[in-house]
Amino acid sequence: MRSIAKLIKNKWHYRVIILLCYNLFTIFVFVSCTLFETREPEDPNADTKRLPPPTTPDILIDNFIESIKSKDIENYIACFHKTNYLFIASNDAITKFPSLFDKWQIDNERSCFLAFTTSIGKLASINLTFSNRNFETISTDSAILITNYSLNYDSQNIINQPDKYIGKLALTLLPVEGGLWTISRWQDFTVSNDTIKDTWSHLKAYFHN
Repeated sequence: MRSIAKLIKNKWHYRVIILLCYNLFTIFVFVSCTLFETREPEDPNADTKRLPPPTTPDILIDNFIESIKSKDIENYIACFHKTNYLFIASNDAITKFPSLFDKWQIDNERSCFLAFTTSIGKLASINLTFSNRNFETISTDSAILITNYSLNYDSQNIINQPDKYIGKLALTLLPVEGGLWTISRWQDFTVSNDTIKDTWSHLKAYFHN
């Protein structure tokens, strides 16, 4: 009887060991498959903040300012007319950087903004203020905003360029298909100032690739 009991006990231990080995093998196979399975690519725009559709000129200006403060390149580029965009630099910048702005297009805006935001770093903050938000003209098919501006950033990464820019800008806004407003024309002007000489045009030139 003892021999039979011992045999049964040994068989039970054997089955337990076999079951454990099977479970361990199953777990190993599952983990291995998980490690090498195809992963969904990360969305490059995952960090892009969803802004309200620019159904009015005011919303477009809000989006424009917010995209710069948040250093969001996709939202920034979305503010411009895709096929009919013109940037006119300030006279001082044209004198200092001749021919640079002759054919300034959306691609230049993208590369310049990306170089600027990358250079100052993620932790740097950008402050942009407009002295006036009242449109000079506004209708169903166009709007013009003329205002003084001040743009500055706090970053220890940039030591060879100014960190504050002032000037005056004139933005011409046009609606596109779907009733969404875009910036079609951007003209920059120098304003008289004893301490700050650089305009937004200078910033574009400094970070132009």
